Amino acid sequence: MFDPKAINDPRLSTDFDPALFPLCDGGEAPPVGTDERIARRKIEFLAVYYRLNQLYSLLSAIRNGKSSGDEKEVLQEIQRAIRARDLLEDFYESEGFLGEPVMDGFFYKDIEFTYARRREFYQPAASSSFSLFIPMPPPDSNIEEWIREHLAKSMSGKIDVPPA
Repeated sequence: MFDPKAINDPRLSTDFDPALFPLCDGGEAPPVGTDERIARRKIEFLAVYYRLNQLYSLLSAIRNGKSSGDEKEVLQEIQRAIRARDLLEDFYESEGFLGEPVMDGFFYKDIEFTYARRREFYQPAASSSFSLFIPMPPPDSNIEEWIREHLAKSMSGKIDVPPA
């Protein structure tokens, strides 16, 4: 089973490259080590996109002859990273938490987040109540006649309302 909490904040790594870390909603990422729910989710998304940026950077270096490495292995690792991103998106989609990437070529420059905010509880500005009296026919009466009589009274606006 997919566990997004297993995604570590890449800023804690000794080989962290800030140039590959995407912006968060156009600005700074949430603080390292935060336990706040929304901030933690943002970090999980940023980490996945950071990993993709690392891999695309490596692939570009291999293709430009600036790095040695197996292009096929890097492409397979990119596929795994894309799968991890898809699993993360699927995991949080049901609650409306989404990270939409802003691209710069093949690189993820910024992640813009959308999420359902907690619904506030609103009290009504005014309250009202009413009572409804439904007369019942007496036990010994002819029900059809009683209904006809009450319908006639209701049509004429002359309904007998017992005192409260």
